[in-house]
Amino acid sequence: SWRGPLVVGVVALYMDHCTRREKDGTLAPSTAHRYRYHLRRWVSDIPPSLLVSDLTENHVNDWLDKQKRMGNAGRWTAITDIKLCFSW
Repeated sequence: SWRGPLVVGVVALYMDHCTRREKDGTLAPSTAHRYRYHLRRWVSDIPPSLLVSDLTENHVNDWLDKQKRMGNAGRWTAITDIKLCFSW
């Protein structure tokens, strides 16, 4: 039985949405690039079978802990970009 959407599916749909907005001029190219950059890096680090209903802050924090070169501003931006995807 269907248990709900996968995280990777929601991220893919959101990145497509951002690409369309970039193409129609309603999203700055630099912002679209930043969203895709953070989301691609994060989603490549989570299990592909992870359901949205099973997503926790630990999935983000564990990834952030691996980003040794990312400072506080970068961490905040990455968190914001991920949250935007799931509030879209």
